Amino acid sequence: MQETFSSETIKQLEATLRFWGGSTSHLFLEPTDTQLLQELGELYQEEANQQPEAETVREIAHREPSVSTHAPRQAVPQGQTQVAAQVKTQGVPQAKTQAEPEAKKKQAPALDLRPENAHSLDSLRLRIRGCDRCKLCQGRKTIVSGQGNQKADLVFVGEAPGEEEDNTGLAFVGRAGQLLTQIIQSIGINRESAFICNVVKCRPPGNRNPQVDEIAACLPFLFKQLELLQPKVIVTLGNVATKALIPQALGIMKMRGKISSFQGIPVIPTFHPSFLLRQPAQIEAVWDDMRLIRQVLFQNTITTPIKIHQPGQPAP
Repeated sequence: MQETFSSETIKQLEATLRFWGGSTSHLFLEPTDTQLLQELGELYQEEANQQPEAETVREIAHREPSVSTHAPRQAVPQGQTQVAAQVKTQGVPQAKTQAEPEAKKKQAPALDLRPENAHSLDSLRLRIRGCDRCKLCQGRKTIVSGQGNQKADLVFVGEAPGEEEDNTGLAFVGRAGQLLTQIIQSIGINRESAFICNVVKCRPPGNRNPQVDEIAACLPFLFKQLELLQPKVIVTLGNVATKALIPQALGIMKMRGKISSFQGIPVIPTFHPSFLLRQPAQIEAVWDDMRLIRQVLFQNTITTPIKIHQPGQPAP
């Protein structure tokens, strides 16, 4: 069933858009927009609750328009010059206008989209979905903020969403995602118990590598995600993710299987699943890396071999 908004909610959202935009706006609700609008409304209410003296959306919606105090001069009809002169000489009490309220209106709070001010992963996710920090926002279908257990001990960080991720809004759902699921399961962990995200949250055109400015625009969101998650181990998948968290990294070939650190959290780089699909012989190296990851997590070793499921073959 398609989700709908009450007329009061729509009025409040329209009023909010008018306030932010400074001009008349109309809100046209598409079925795919309803969840985001509801979440934005909740975030706006959250920000408003933190400033109790600020004007509410309802007050904005009912704010009366200002009236100019400079009315156009009108000609005085003939025969009324004496009255006009008397008014000019003696003056009359000036009536209060709506443009001169007795109490100064309080400003409504602006919606804070800065990642550093997010106090939860849900709050951060809404800020990510409102991001327009780089040119990737112009061609994206969705923003892939990441998903999984918000109390995960293990976090996987990839590079950027691909076409299937851009269509679904979920990280690692294509062939590379299926292989990543097998890799996670090989150390005795369900994918749902880990958290999976990317450095860049929007798909680069043609699945090209993300550019420096795009990575820089997204890094504050990634850093805040990791700060809120506080996992026991971070696994970086490929060069981009490894360099994002370990700027001095020399490349994935030299860094994989070695323990580094990000804000006191162990970081273990390994190959990206997409690379393994092109170079299946490197799965043995990932097997060694996953042993190390398991050892850091549980002080134990793994016993389940990693197998790559090739297209056209039955799934294991």
